[in-house]
Amino acid sequence: LKPSNRYVVALAAEVDTLRQEKENLRVNLYKAEGE
Repeated sequence: LKPSNRYVVALAAEVDTLRQEKENLRVNLYKAEGE
């Protein structure tokens, strides 16, 4: 992989992680409101 490709892959992985964290937060908020 060229350095630029590695950067893009790392960035995509980070975005994916952030998206999952945001989804978890939303689920937790939804559960908290339901209780």
